Amino acid sequence: MNWNHVRTLRWLIAGFGLVAGLVLLAVGQGLIGGIMLVMAGLRIVMLLPMNRRMGAFPGGGGAGAGSSARIPGGGRVGGRRDEMLLRLSRNELDVAATAIGVPPDELRRAVDDGGTISAVAADAGIPTARVVDAIVRDASARVDRGVAAGNVAADRARTLQSRLPHWAERFVLSTPAMLAGTQPRA
Repeated sequence: MNWNHVRTLRWLIAGFGLVAGLVLLAVGQGLIGGIMLVMAGLRIVMLLPMNRRMGAFPGGGGAGAGSSARIPGGGRVGGRRDEMLLRLSRNELDVAATAIGVPPDELRRAVDDGGTISAVAADAGIPTARVVDAIVRDASARVDRGVAAGNVAADRARTLQSRLPHWAERFVLSTPAMLAGTQPRA
C-alpha cells in the first residue's frame, strides 16, 4: 500500500469516527459518542501537521498531490530509508548546473521560481540524459565516500545506488517537488 492510500485511509478513519460519534450522541449514547468525537478530533489534530509535512491533503491539490509525498525510488520523505537521497538532492543542483553550463545561483533561482532542472537544460540545449548521468555519477561517488568513511553500510549503499538512476531522473524532471522541505546550503 503506498503512502497516498495510507493517508487517505487515515482520513477516512477519522471521518468515520466523527460520524459515528455524532450518530451515537444523537441516539442517546452520550459517553461513547463523546469518546468517539474526542478520539476522532485528536486524530485530525495529529493528521493536519503530518499532511503539511508530507505535502497535501488526500485527493486535494498542493505541492504534494499525487505521488510527490514520496521520494521517487524509495520511502517516505523524511523517512530513514531515503534520508541520504534527500541530503544528496541538496548538493546535486551544483552538479546539474555544471553539467548544463550555467552558474549554480542561476539554476537555484530558476528552481526557486518553480522551474525544473530539465527545463533549464532544455533552454541551454543540453539533453536531460546528460544531466541525469552527471548527477548519478556524483551521487554514486558520494555514496561510495560514505561507505569508505564508515557512515553508510555496504548493503544500504547498494540499495541507494540501485535507486540513483530513477531518483536522478525524477530529480531533474520534478526538481521543486523533490526539494520541498530542504534547506539551501550556506
